[in-house]
Amino acid sequence: MIEGYPKTNLCRIMFDFYPGVGGLVVHTLELCNQISPYLNSQVVITAGGSGAAAGNDDSFPFQVYRVNYTKFRLLGKLKAKAVRWLPVAPLVNLSLGLSVLKKLKKLDRQYSFDIIQGHGVNAGVVATIAGWVLQKPAVWMMHGTSGAYSKTSGVYESLLLRLFKPDHLLVLDDGSPAVKNFRKILKNRVTVVCHGIDINKFSPGARGADGNPATGSAKKLFTVLSPHSLAPVKGIEDALKAFALFVHQNRVTNARLLVLGGGRLRQKAEALAGSLKINNYVLFCGAVEHSKMPAYYAACDAVIATSLYSNMNRAVQEAMACARPVAVFSSGGTSMAVKHNHNGLAVEPGNNPEMAQGLLRLYRDEGLRRRLGFNARKFIIKKRNWQSRIQVELGVYRACLNVRV
Repeated sequence: MIEGYPKTNLCRIMFDFYPGVGGLVVHTLELCNQISPYLNSQVVITAGGSGAAAGNDDSFPFQVYRVNYTKFRLLGKLKAKAVRWLPVAPLVNLSLGLSVLKKLKKLDRQYSFDIIQGHGVNAGVVATIAGWVLQKPAVWMMHGTSGAYSKTSGVYESLLLRLFKPDHLLVLDDGSPAVKNFRKILKNRVTVVCHGIDINKFSPGARGADGNPATGSAKKLFTVLSPHSLAPVKGIEDALKAFALFVHQNRVTNARLLVLGGGRLRQKAEALAGSLKINNYVLFCGAVEHSKMPAYYAACDAVIATSLYSNMNRAVQEAMACARPVAVFSSGGTSMAVKHNHNGLAVEPGNNPEMAQGLLRLYRDEGLRRRLGFNARKFIIKKRNWQSRIQVELGVYRACLNVRV
C-alpha cells in the first residue's frame, strides 16, 4: 500500500479514450484503473462515444463523462477529395476542447478538483486553460512525442508547450531528444516516467490451439511476433527484411512472422513481403484488441522490434513480462530496458543482417530463449511495476499542491 500522499480529487482530460485502440488509450486506461484506489475521486472527461462505449463506462472504478462536439465531417470530406490545406483537425480539437471546458467547470462544483491533468498536447492545452480559470494546478502527460511521427507535429507540440506551460509535465519516456527540449522549456518541472505493466495479465502462458490460426499451435513453427502498428515510425520494413534474410540465408522452412497492427503501410508491407518472397511465411493479423494480446505473446517464440526511433513501447515490455525473448534495434531509450545477451538481444539500429543473426540464435537455441525470457520477466517485475509508477505520479500531485498552498 502506498502511504504518505494526500487523497486527491483528480480530473483527467483525454481526447482519445476507450474503446479506441493504441498505446495511449491502453496506457491511460490501465493507469486510471491502477491509481484509482489511491485517489479520493477520479473523473475522466473525453469525447462522446458510441452506445457500447457508454455502456462500458459504468464498469470502471472511476467516473467517465463524454461530451458531444462538432466533427466537421463535410469539411473532412472536402479536404480528402480536393482542398488538402483545410485545417479540419484544429477545428475539431477546438470544438472538443470547448465542450470539455464547459463540462469541467460544471463538474468542478460537484467534485472540487485538486488537479487537472491533460493527456497529450491538445488535452494539455485545455487542462492549462481550465487551471487558469479555476485556479487549479495543471499537469500534462506526454506519451512520448508526436515529433516521432513528423517534424511539423514536433514543432506544433513545442509551440503549444511554450504558450500553455503546465505546472508540471509527466513524460512517458521513449528515449527521444524531445525530453531535453521539454526540460529547456519547463526547467525542473519535468518528470520522466516508465510504463507500468500488469504482471498478472502478462505472464508466461502455455501454448494452446484456440481456433485462431495466428495463436493456435496445431503445427509447431518457430514464431516471431511483430506486435506494433504499421505506422512508418515502427519500422515494419526492416522487420520484414531481417526476417527474409533469416529464412533465406539459413534455409529455414519451419518459421513464420506474425505482423499485428493496422496502419497505412499495410498494403505496402504486404507487397514488400511478396517481393522478398516470404509471403508464405508472413501472416498479417490486423489490429488486435489489447485484451487478446497475451494469447499472441504465448503463441510466439520471439518478439521483434525494429523502430529506428525507439523501441521502448508497451508491446516489447509486455512481451518481456510474458517471459518472451525480444530482439530489438537499440534505438532511443531501449537500452534502459533491454540488456544485450541478458534479457534480450539488442541490435544496432538498421542493421538487418545482424537482426537476422539474432533471430537465428533464438531459432537454434531454446535454452537461450528460456534464459533471456526469464531475465526479461524478472526485470519487468522489479522495474516496471505499477506500485513504483503510481508513487511517482502521486509525488508530482503532492508537489504541485504544495506549491499552490
